[in-house]
Amino acid sequence: RAGNHVKETVTIDEGSLDGFQHTMEPLLRSLGLMTTLKKGIIHLLKPFIICSKGDVLTPEQAKLLKLFQRPLAQFKIKVKVHWNKQNEQVQVFDLHDEDEDDDDDQQAEEMIEQDDEN
Repeated sequence: RAGNHVKETVTIDEGSLDGFQHTMEPLLRSLGLMTTLKKGIIHLLKPFIICSKGDVLTPEQAKLLKLFQRPLAQFKIKVKVHWNKQNEQVQVFDLHDEDEDDDDDQQAEEMIEQDDEN
């Protein structure tokens, strides 16, 4: 995602880019790659560094990472509370992570107590 700090250097080797249709060549050129079209196959003329470790990601770099299927971000969800509609019960999961405050767990428990009172 543009604006994020890059945690690793990502490069593309020179040579054919078999995963791309010939119609993608102008887009790749507009994103800064030195390419040529030979017999309907896109070729990268020299190695290209998409991003370097520590850089702030630009929109163009983010687009290239997406095109080359090189995601650098992770999406995580932690389920802390589950409500079962059939038996109208709430289950609180005990998830203690060193990086998180216990405030979220406490808020979830308070919400359950308030729900039980109503």
